[in-house]
Amino acid sequence: MRLTADQVRERLKADCEAAGGQSAWARQHCIQQSTLSNSLAGRRGIATPILRALGLRRGGTFFIADSAWHPEDIYDATRMSAEG
Repeated sequence: MRLTADQVRERLKADCEAAGGQSAWARQHCIQQSTLSNSLAGRRGIATPILRALGLRRGGTFFIADSAWHPEDIYDATRMSAEG
């Protein structure tokens, strides 16, 4: 599935809300809150660690989902690092 940057930001926003806010999500994924905030606001491109936490990768000018995603999913950084 191909996603635009805006669609990725919507997915990220939903994940942050499910985690209890931006700070909680950033802590869970060992990502600086400022990096998360800048990515969400569009001040910077979406950082690679954020893409990994969402199960995404870059595909040129769009993003590719590595697996199905559901808004209720919260990605666990410890699980992600254990998987590889």
